[in-house]
Amino acid sequence: MNRQNTIPGFHITALQNGDEHSFELLFRECYPALCYFGLRITGNHGVSEEIATDSLLKVWDRRRNFKSLPAIRSFLYTTARNAALNQLKYESRQERHLHLFSSHTSGISEHTVLNIITETEVLREIQQAIARLPQHYSSVIRLAYNEGLKSKEIAARLGIPLSTVDNRKARGLALLKKLLDARSFLALLMLLHHHGA
Repeated sequence: MNRQNTIPGFHITALQNGDEHSFELLFRECYPALCYFGLRITGNHGVSEEIATDSLLKVWDRRRNFKSLPAIRSFLYTTARNAALNQLKYESRQERHLHLFSSHTSGISEHTVLNIITETEVLREIQQAIARLPQHYSSVIRLAYNEGLKSKEIAARLGIPLSTVDNRKARGLALLKKLLDARSFLALLMLLHHHGA
């Protein structure tokens, strides 16, 4: 979708010219997705955060080479994937248990990596859409989606009636259905259902 290839306020030419504000916008947009992506491969929060930061800093170092935001995203995922797989190899050598490495990475094929990228992008799109909702809807949806709270727990957390929570959730989801493509909206519904929200 077109909005996946835009970041409000971000201009590729400004980044190429060394504009730090444009890099900050890019960092804020891509860092959470890259952390999640790295975590899905390495299983380590600290390592995935380091990989995300390093990958983004490489974009800054090579900023003049990028002609578009999709090219940057592609570079970021490739860089993060390579760093994550190298980390697994390093850990396996450190532990001297090569069989652990083979069993861990046997499932990390190119196909698996592509699936993780798709999953990461869907989750990023959902978060982006939630951020665009009016605040009273987004606060309810965030608590249900990000924290997995049930309606009663949300009502208690926000100090509002249960009926108001259900109302806001329904209206928020109706707005999200317009903002998201069918696949992303279905993923959101499945996650909310999984949480029992």
